[in-house]
Amino acid sequence: WHVDIEPNPDCPAEAAAPDANSESGGGGRSTYDKPHVSVFNNYFSLGADAAVALEFHESREANPERFSSRLRNMMFYAGEGSRSILRRPWRDLSQVVLLECDGANLTDRIRELRVTSILFLNIPKYSAGAMPWGNPTGSQGFEPQRPDDGYVEVIGFSSSH
Repeated sequence: WHVDIEPNPDCPAEAAAPDANSESGGGGRSTYDKPHVSVFNNYFSLGADAAVALEFHESREANPERFSSRLRNMMFYAGEGSRSILRRPWRDLSQVVLLECDGANLTDRIRELRVTSILFLNIPKYSAGAMPWGNPTGSQGFEPQRPDDGYVEVIGFSSSH
């Protein structure tokens, strides 16, 4: 696998990194550097679901006593996910991300679909067991995902808004 993460040269820095205090969210970070990526752990994502996961992580780090049970954790995720749906902080994700897969530029496609999350994974399930593509069969033109197939799956999610 070869995964490159680079800043979008056509996007001003303030659009790619919303102010943490603004209504559009931002997860409390105000400066972004090009990340050093040398390990790939099952999956990572950009956008709406990543923003909720980051908020969960930062809240748990700040107040570990509030995250003492699985039920409380799920309630936090449900509440933060609901707030994210209403605020829609990543509604413009497709305008600040360039996506190229296997040499094909898919940027226009993610803009057309108004993608709010992009998921990169090498396992069949994520997010507490969800299978984002269902159960594909060979007749649908897709092979079932396998962790040992040498591929990183790339999936874009969009909302109904």
